Amino acid sequence: MVQQLKDFIEKLKSNPKISSFDEASTKQAIVLPMLYLLGWDTQERDDVTPEYSVGNRRVDYALRNNNKNKFFLEVKKPSEDLSGHDKQLLDYSFQQGVELATLTNGITWWFYLPMKGGVEWASRKFYTIDIIQQEIDIVSSKLVALLSKDNLLSGEAVKEAESIYEDRLKKKTIKDTLPEAWNKIISDTDTLLVDLLTETTEKICGYKPEIDDVKQFLKRSAIPEPLLPPDKNSRKRSNTNVDRFGRRLGTQGAAIDATLSTKPKTIEEIMKETNLSRSRVRGHINWLRKTKFVEITDKGVVCIKP
Repeated sequence: MVQQLKDFIEKLKSNPKISSFDEASTKQAIVLPMLYLLGWDTQERDDVTPEYSVGNRRVDYALRNNNKNKFFLEVKKPSEDLSGHDKQLLDYSFQQGVELATLTNGITWWFYLPMKGGVEWASRKFYTIDIIQQEIDIVSSKLVALLSKDNLLSGEAVKEAESIYEDRLKKKTIKDTLPEAWNKIISDTDTLLVDLLTETTEKICGYKPEIDDVKQFLKRSAIPEPLLPPDKNSRKRSNTNVDRFGRRLGTQGAAIDATLSTKPKTIEEIMKETNLSRSRVRGHINWLRKTKFVEITDKGVVCIKP
């Protein structure tokens, strides 16, 4: 299974026509062959049910076993931005008690835990696969782990998804807390830290600094407030530490904003300058477009509105 899947992904990567596929072609040439290689019988409706009804709406594909839904999959064409399409899919999945779901345009695959309670829809996305941008080994291993029939039926896919979600949550919590912890340490002028800095300074230059000088230096090294986790009890944001579009300095959104000017620029050029994925760039540009800051031509060229 794995080698055949890798070979198929390699062909997709080298196919210049993918970006011009419509939705039907995406399903026929990418999604269904992918499901087949992952162990699903795409000719058997009890395995792969197209246009599965949820009330008066339909999900593109329901992966099923013993008349039970195991996975919902919604498909868009490769040129379509996935942003804004997830709420409907997750709503359907939640109604049906489906634990895993994917929104894809054939190239980018967004994986969700729809039943994850207590978090907004967007926060239920736990992993992204980009067939073009990511390495084949990574793409194939994650597709097998999260979407193969064997893993879905055994429950291993949900366990893997939960593990990825919790790991991502843990890393985000640590990242948000480290600046706060550092500021607390230096504001309390921890004796061990003061002694360590004093001794190291003396070893380097031969002079022992005064304790008060060391303490003042540590206070000055505090991380600026805007980089700390946002105060949950306040929605205010300092206007002096955001860019012209309101994005906090130092974030990926601000990095994308910095590349924009009245001179037209393609998505690919922005990706190269920021070293960010296509889905990340397109998602932010789509937000800017909705807020009427930028315009996008029919050729995918971005520029700031005059």
